[in-house]
Amino acid sequence: MPSKGVQVEGYCQQYELETVKMWHQSFQRAMGLEEHNRFHELTDHLEYFRSMDPSQSKVAVEMSSAKIVGLLTMSDEELINLFVHVDFQRRGIGKLLLLEAKRQSPEGFFLHTCVKNSQAQTLYLTQGFSEVERSYASAEGNPWATSKEQLADIKYQWSANGYCLP
Repeated sequence: MPSKGVQVEGYCQQYELETVKMWHQSFQRAMGLEEHNRFHELTDHLEYFRSMDPSQSKVAVEMSSAKIVGLLTMSDEELINLFVHVDFQRRGIGKLLLLEAKRQSPEGFFLHTCVKNSQAQTLYLTQGFSEVERSYASAEGNPWATSKEQLADIKYQWSANGYCLP
């Protein structure tokens, strides 16, 4: 059951810094990286986030505190970002965001996750996704990576009818 007291709503600029900090920390934890909020890295993430169409993103907000606890970014048939605040993981927020993604793309969509992110893999498999490919992400777009293993990537797909998308 999705997390009680959490609501998914459209992203707006007032959430920018809190969203990027949450996303940054969640990514660092998933990848086993040193957790920090170095100004230059947050600035880079803010620039990347600002380059995206804000209408493609939704945030999960804990209603009692108005805290950003999740991020979902969709583009056509691709889920680009799904991150949950490290203090709110395993509370159904990832499932809630995936339900929103399925609502936005009812025919189906795909996503990528890092091989190191076993928690995300478990979530996707329990929510009806199928693994369709393994590869390596580009080191060029991932300056945090210090080894090829960190770039190992899995492509998952979800479709309403359970079949692969064309």
